[in-house]
Amino acid sequence: MLNVIEDASRTWINPGPGLYNTGNLTAADDPNASLALYEECAHLDPSYLDRGYWWREKGTLHWRLDEKRVAEENYREAIARGDKHARAYLADALMRTGRYAEAKIEFENADITSSPFAAQWRLSYAAVAHITDNLSIESQDLNAEARSAATPAAGQDSVSAATRAIEYNALDPWAQWALCPPAREAGESALLPMTVAAVSALTIPAMWQELVLDAFNEPEIDDDTRASVIHDALMCAKQYCEEAFNEMILTDPIITPTLRELLIALWQELETPSQDLHVRDYGSDRSL
Repeated sequence: MLNVIEDASRTWINPGPGLYNTGNLTAADDPNASLALYEECAHLDPSYLDRGYWWREKGTLHWRLDEKRVAEENYREAIARGDKHARAYLADALMRTGRYAEAKIEFENADITSSPFAAQWRLSYAAVAHITDNLSIESQDLNAEARSAATPAAGQDSVSAATRAIEYNALDPWAQWALCPPAREAGESALLPMTVAAVSALTIPAMWQELVLDAFNEPEIDDDTRASVIHDALMCAKQYCEEAFNEMILTDPIITPTLRELLIALWQELETPSQDLHVRDYGSDRSL
């Protein structure tokens, strides 16, 4: 079907929108093919080169292909063209390439408070602020060679091993997660390391569940902050884990019946998170 739309688009007076939208619909299965359609679209209709969203969405495709530097360049092009969403994507890219201080600045300059769909960005900002402010880590080299130096020494306990791993990669979800049970047992907060673990891994339901439970039980935050963290964690769980997280809510024995009832109600009220790429019609606002 997509091939039919793609071929038909090339016969139109203005083939750009058809090729662009076909590229969007192809993105999840074949980012390379999607990129080729994006480039063809802009070649045939150069006005796309002035649209911030075109650069942002192309940046996301490069990110999926592990072309991190190109993705960053595309996000910066999107920002230069006034795209209001691109700065958070840039901040996320900086964070995930170990440039935490830069990422924190970009998150602070992005609009991550006005939309319920910015849940991941709000939690990512909390994570990167914890790394820079509490762990005093401004940047790290996250290449494979550097990470290999974090191999635990023989006989190290789990907390020492996790702490050593974080010195080399503060986004190591397993190391951050490993710090949480001892912190809870000692009566200390596990909320921030759990936040880092969840946003670093994204697709592990148990991490989102523990983040929700930590937010419920955290005595040092006000009710508005508690509600925000719970909402954002549930939004991310819905986007990245969906049925696996839902099943966990229904069956995990550590969740009390009262809490289970509340979580189910909150889960059912959530809107579906927006996707990275969107189909736009020919008349769509080019400033988006």
